[in-house]
Amino acid sequence: MQAYRPVWFNSMLYFSGSYLFNPQDTNGVSSSRIRFRETILSVPDQYLVRGGISHAVPRVPGLVVTFGGRWEGVPVRDLLGSSNGFRRPGYAISGDPGFLYARWGYVFSCNVPWAIERNLRRSVPEIMNGFRDSDASFADYVVTLGISRRF
Repeated sequence: MQAYRPVWFNSMLYFSGSYLFNPQDTNGVSSSRIRFRETILSVPDQYLVRGGISHAVPRVPGLVVTFGGRWEGVPVRDLLGSSNGFRRPGYAISGDPGFLYARWGYVFSCNVPWAIERNLRRSVPEIMNGFRDSDASFADYVVTLGISRRF
């Protein structure tokens, strides 16, 4: 889903959201883990929600700066199908500054979301096995570069 709404002074509110799901439970690939129910990798759902404001930079045609928020993660349980196998569920909420530059039929983009909150969740096998803690790490920031061409 995507939505845009012009507001004041060459600015625009934006929103996008996606949810990736697959009803398959596990993929048959070894996770190299030895705990019960964690030896095979899960096929987890994923989600990403972004929203914020963008503003056209005066006197620089084609340049737009953006600032917003981002929420992304892997749920503990899938929307469709079973949720067995090894996965690392959790989510991150990030500030998401960036820019877009349109020129010669191309749009170049760069975003650098930095983590504000990171929340690790226990997976289904960890819950079933009675584990209280999980192991994982989150990036402090990510650099996302993009290029698109209009035909």
